[in-house]
Amino acid sequence: LKPEDIPDTGRPLFEIAKEIDALKPPAVWFPHTILGISTSDILPDTTGGRFGPFEGQLFVGDQGHSKIARVYLEKVQGVYQGAAIAFREGFASGVLRMAWDPEGGMMVGQTSRGWAATGGRPYALQRLVWTGKIPFEMNEVRIMPDGFLITLTQAVDEASAADAASYSVESFTYKYHSAYGSEPINIASHKVTNAIVSEDGREVRLVLNGLREGYIHSITAPGLRSKDGLPLLHPAAFYTVNRTPEGASLLTDADSENATQSADPSAQASENKPPVALSVGTLPNLQFSTDEFTVAAGSNISLTFNNDDDMLHNLVVVESAAADDVALAAMQLGLKGHEMQYVPDSDAVLAHTKLLEPGDSDTIVFSVPDTPGEYVFVCTFPGHANTMRGVIRVVDS
Repeated sequence: LKPEDIPDTGRPLFEIAKEIDALKPPAVWFPHTILGISTSDILPDTTGGRFGPFEGQLFVGDQGHSKIARVYLEKVQGVYQGAAIAFREGFASGVLRMAWDPEGGMMVGQTSRGWAATGGRPYALQRLVWTGKIPFEMNEVRIMPDGFLITLTQAVDEASAADAASYSVESFTYKYHSAYGSEPINIASHKVTNAIVSEDGREVRLVLNGLREGYIHSITAPGLRSKDGLPLLHPAAFYTVNRTPEGASLLTDADSENATQSADPSAQASENKPPVALSVGTLPNLQFSTDEFTVAAGSNISLTFNNDDDMLHNLVVVESAAADDVALAAMQLGLKGHEMQYVPDSDAVLAHTKLLEPGDSDTIVFSVPDTPGEYVFVCTFPGHANTMRGVIRVVDS
């Protein structure tokens, strides 16, 4: 297989792999910016239950987001596929290596030297242990001919579990091309027509209005509660459908719908004031080319951001105290993130560029506040905000 054998058209990988035998789609996709941005080590749970209820599953680290995800795999028609689910975040540095200690604890080696991570320390070694309490989680997600079978770690509240409105399912994929990154494409909603609860309350079968082979299926259950009234610790699973099993279907409704959302525009400038022209670029290791501007209170600003990096970036001007909250909200946008330019709907956002591809630029014109103080410009693309930020100092004119 040579590079020239693969078309650089942006068609999804699953479609291209049908035409090129040597190209194999992954068993499980990790949604970019949702479950991480730079996966690292893979550690099978071989602890015999000493690390909780996930024996036999895989733990996958992410350096950029300082977190660990969990993967449940199954084989359907001879092909591996399965679900990726968030597991633990908030590590001190970028998760790089994981290993079991003799007591069944997970040793997590970390670094952000050479590549930034959401964990602020340059390096760390932490031990993660199970407390002995079983959290309310989706333990396994298995595919059915007409949907999914979710096995829970605890018995569910039957009323919430049997309510189809407790769940939401969307499918999506990505462009396959030589350029860095891709927004989620071909997003479609799948109506949950029925939710069937097992007698022991530990399984829920979701019947959908169809499945799409080659697509990631986002399965969220914000309304599901345990028998004790607890919500899921992690209410979303991302199942990659490579094959659909044969068997009886319980499908009763085949309606379908698509879902989209538009991004908010940037702030506008006040009239009758010529703008002050400013520009900023990028430096290696997730940094802006300048870390400070000083402008007069009430000024109109024409700010050009040149993305001369090889990654996606934006530039968002926010109130100083809200920078971390806005960055966190951007990380939590999920599938809507790219369409919203990774800019959350927040009153703390003064202005923002669009999300820029490598080599692109964008100019925004806006008014800085009349009140002197400090404001922050930050890249809110997930994983970039810790190091990619600067200060706009507003002073009396």
